[in-house]
Amino acid sequence: MVFSIHHRLIINAKAEQIFEALTLPKGLNNWWTLEAKGSPILNSTYRFYFGPLYDWQARVIEVTGDKSLTWKMISAMDDWMNTEVGFEIRPEEEGSLVHFFHTGWRSESEHFGITNYCWAQLLRGLKDYVETGKIVPFESRN
Repeated sequence: MVFSIHHRLIINAKAEQIFEALTLPKGLNNWWTLEAKGSPILNSTYRFYFGPLYDWQARVIEVTGDKSLTWKMISAMDDWMNTEVGFEIRPEEEGSLVHFFHTGWRSESEHFGITNYCWAQLLRGLKDYVETGKIVPFESRN
């Protein structure tokens, strides 16, 4: 059995702006990573750096313009290995609907629950960053 995390949120912004915050290193560093490197190009590799013990990599396995992207984790903690993290963006009247997912978990472990909670908190940070420019310092992120 495979387990998945899904979150949906409305962000009052255009898809292009949200896509940049989700894929460009500057955007990622403002709501998720300490230091990111990478480009939203099929088969390219991203580096997600959170500190010496958490220096992860993922390969872009799907990208569609400024509408969707999926990474496959290729270097991370054991629970995250070979999981897929991504999103789809769809225009809505109030802005854009972001469907975020983290799929391919082997079990509903304690770490699965912690990760689900952390994604919810981080996605709130993404929303605040895109809508208002607010950046939560890395040390204060959950």
